[in-house]
Amino acid sequence: MKGLIACLILLSAGVSTQALAIVLPVYLDTGVVTDSPGSGTYCGVTNAQLPGGLTQTSTVFATGGNVSFGTNAYSYALTSDYTAVCTTVFWNVASYGTFSGWERVMIGGYLVTIDVTGNYQYGNWSGAIFPKYQVLGVDYAPPGASSSVSYSANFVRGTSQTIGSSFKDQTQVSLSTHGEFEIGKVGVGLNTNITSLYSQQTDYNSTDSWSVTTTGGDIIRGPASSAAGVDHDYDIVWIWLNPAINLILTGPASITWNGYSYNTADPVNEMDVLFLYVYELKDPSRIPANVASRLARSWDQSGVGGLNATDYATILASTPFGANPAYDPNTDTSGRYTLQIGQTFNYIPAPPGGQPVTQTFSTTTQSTSTSGSGSEITRSVSTSIENKLGFKSKAEIALKLTDTVTTVSKQSSSQTTTAGQTASFSITGPQASDNYTGPTAIQIWRDNIYGSYMFYAAH
Repeated sequence: MKGLIACLILLSAGVSTQALAIVLPVYLDTGVVTDSPGSGTYCGVTNAQLPGGLTQTSTVFATGGNVSFGTNAYSYALTSDYTAVCTTVFWNVASYGTFSGWERVMIGGYLVTIDVTGNYQYGNWSGAIFPKYQVLGVDYAPPGASSSVSYSANFVRGTSQTIGSSFKDQTQVSLSTHGEFEIGKVGVGLNTNITSLYSQQTDYNSTDSWSVTTTGGDIIRGPASSAAGVDHDYDIVWIWLNPAINLILTGPASITWNGYSYNTADPVNEMDVLFLYVYELKDPSRIPANVASRLARSWDQSGVGGLNATDYATILASTPFGANPAYDPNTDTSGRYTLQIGQTFNYIPAPPGGQPVTQTFSTTTQSTSTSGSGSEITRSVSTSIENKLGFKSKAEIALKLTDTVTTVSKQSSSQTTTAGQTASFSITGPQASDNYTGPTAIQIWRDNIYGSYMFYAAH
């Protein structure tokens, strides 16, 4: 630990410095220290007639315990009136609070009693943890090759997340600030100048959540074959490959969350976001080689590495259709989805020689239902800890598992409070030649966790 400078107050000015029976008391305060065990050389000034150039010759008595001293106490003259006295102090304190101890030593021909006090405090330790990935959203494919859903540039999609489950019980996670911010590079801090597709904001519905949302304009199309109708294998999951969670450790059970940033170890030097189809997540061998190379995260030298089969299974669980193609939102009581529009759309085959009908609809939200705000998705993801002095060791103590971060995704307040969000639907039925024989009534639901629209073929 870096040595601190503190005052040594010598309280026996005027005593005979040649009388060995006279004990010169020295009071030493180390001040606040934030590491234990620790040590430091502490110097102070006295105007007593103690000569400079003296060194410790012996230790008469030492307290032992959690405070001890080196054997190199010494004095040196600052001016004709002031003398500096220095000594080395070691402490090993098990709990936070004040500590003390004393020893009596011979410095030259003078008997000196050194009383030491200090205050062991936790301090503030800033750093980041680096999850392997983070799921940012789910978009759902409409029915058939000629159908699409378009999200305007003001339509908010994304999710709110908490990280409190990552830490040991009784740990309190609070937010560092409130507002909407850019997602910048790790270590730079929060910036309100938002220039990218994604932004982050504190969640107004929670005291311990940040949301990552996008207002990027996206067009999501259906499967290549209209014979498939609604095929949730072609839903897509958006994945962030270089996230960083910024933390300030303020106590053994107190953490301040300072939002997100991106890991600058990734050579793209910005947010690295891609999507995977449910079709690929079900069987990762279907992932194209040029996409798999990004998922390998070869730039990460922390040992966390690239995405594996366990990760793909966890990501697949972002949508209930991944594990259960027969999932029916009409019978789901979790509140994950809310029925929209007020009527079904038709997906009816054209007769031989005819053309299929296209139905279009545009919706502009004034507010979003909060009926599904209790729906959540919990994930555990491999993580590494920034190797910053003091931060890493304390973060390892605070985490339940030193190599895992657990997040809970839920509805973002940005979805429920942002008015004027526009999405457009175009549903075109199959051709006669598609030989489609499936359900013809299409329901549209809104995903209350990610904010996107989901299409369901009602039986």
